[in-house]
Amino acid sequence: MMRRRRRPIRRKFTYSRTSPRNDRRACLCPDGTYSRECCDGSLQAQGIGSVTDSSPAVSEGFTAYHITNCDDGRHKNAHYHGSLNVGTTYYMTLQNGQEGCYTVDRERNFEGLEIITSVGIPFDDCAECTALNSQVLDPEGDPAPECTDRVLVIQICNDNSVTDDNFDIYLNGTKIGDANLNADAQIGSLFIASSNTDLTITDPDFVCELDDMVVHRFNPDLLYSGTNTLYLKNTQDNGSANAFTVGVRNYEVSGNNLINACNIKDMSFNGGFGDNFFRSFSYTQCCP
Repeated sequence: MMRRRRRPIRRKFTYSRTSPRNDRRACLCPDGTYSRECCDGSLQAQGIGSVTDSSPAVSEGFTAYHITNCDDGRHKNAHYHGSLNVGTTYYMTLQNGQEGCYTVDRERNFEGLEIITSVGIPFDDCAECTALNSQVLDPEGDPAPECTDRVLVIQICNDNSVTDDNFDIYLNGTKIGDANLNADAQIGSLFIASSNTDLTITDPDFVCELDDMVVHRFNPDLLYSGTNTLYLKNTQDNGSANAFTVGVRNYEVSGNNLINACNIKDMSFNGGFGDNFFRSFSYTQCCP
């Protein structure tokens, strides 16, 4: 006959009506561990909940998380059709209609509320996220004007040749590349709304020359008709504050050449060490 293991002896026993006395929950043992064998009905034998997980499993294609609301500190279990970075804050819309900044605390093994949308900008903390609550990070407008003979291009440039910071660039909440402005020179990045890697600007119309530009390409479907947003997330403080320009152009396509630019908008950015920047531009017609 199998002998039942003896429970550890407690030095002090105080009866409790709420302390578990069944095999469904584990209890605190005198040595600091938890075991169902230690559920003796005493106040010292604190329960820790069910030892079997009765929560619904996560559906295929979803990842479940424990999240915390930045405004009120309330916790929720939620799942998302995609992946989020633990320890990062996102602007989310939840299944129950709530929206705002939430920090992803850890992954879980059951679903909870569905995260309907999550703006793709990974904020460092609640302060960075809530600072943009009044801004529309992803305006979700109608598709951009259909310009079959034109391609939109964005230039970010250190036009004054004084070292600035490095940034990740988000267009309407989606990362399209980066801009490293860490030199006393007119360096920067071009962002071309096309997958055609042979396209070249042969008739430049930007503040800075193109020789020292890093070229990124992005899906033109990210563009909207009307308001489009740019978020420049600081990734490296290079110790010299910030003063640079952003130009938005719509270039005519001639073979693999981009010529005859239409000026959509020019923007100046000025700020302190480590600053992030938010701007918007309107894109309603191929050539304004």
